[in-house]
Amino acid sequence: MPVRERIKVAGFEQIARSHTNERSAPSEIRLPASLVRALDEAWRDSNPHEADQIEQGGNLVRTSGGSYKVRRGHGHNDQDTYDPDYDDVGFGETFVGIVHTHPYLQNGYDYGTFSDVDMANLVDQDQPLNVLRSGSQTYIISRTREFDAIVERHEKADTLFELRRAIIDTYEHAFKAEKQAGLGFPAQLEAGVKAVCRAFHLIYYWGQGQDLQRVK
Repeated sequence: MPVRERIKVAGFEQIARSHTNERSAPSEIRLPASLVRALDEAWRDSNPHEADQIEQGGNLVRTSGGSYKVRRGHGHNDQDTYDPDYDDVGFGETFVGIVHTHPYLQNGYDYGTFSDVDMANLVDQDQPLNVLRSGSQTYIISRTREFDAIVERHEKADTLFELRRAIIDTYEHAFKAEKQAGLGFPAQLEAGVKAVCRAFHLIYYWGQGQDLQRVK
């Protein structure tokens, strides 16, 4: 395997195995082929071209042998919601991330990244990654030690509600600015995610297929 490819594979391992330091987060990552296949399947099952679109999802886990797989969830899903089951982890497996889809095609959009609620929910989660598939696009939020410190401060002060509200407000402010500028819905979502990641020290990746780039 060429050096650059090994670096990208190692980059994914870095963010999948622990909460990374913001400054040392990799600039490029290569997803395991098993995760890409699972995302392809979840996207097909979302019925993106049909009237009965349904968000799909599951838990990304690492097996005792070091490989990755997605344990698909079958909870109370609808077009706008996937409810993860955090306890769906098999024997010898490690919970790595939540996976879900955003089927926006019936609304006239080819893809769309994480919502404000997705970002606010990070406050109540602890897994290293959140993975999203929408159209041909794959997005990942990597949790950092810096974000953990913010959550811990608010937890000690019993102000987690205020933290969630601050995340949503940050997202919506950037979202509305893009809307007022006349940009489309996907760009509005993108602005919201980037604003939250900058303000709260999260790492954001975006790409197609196996290779994703860190978004500044």
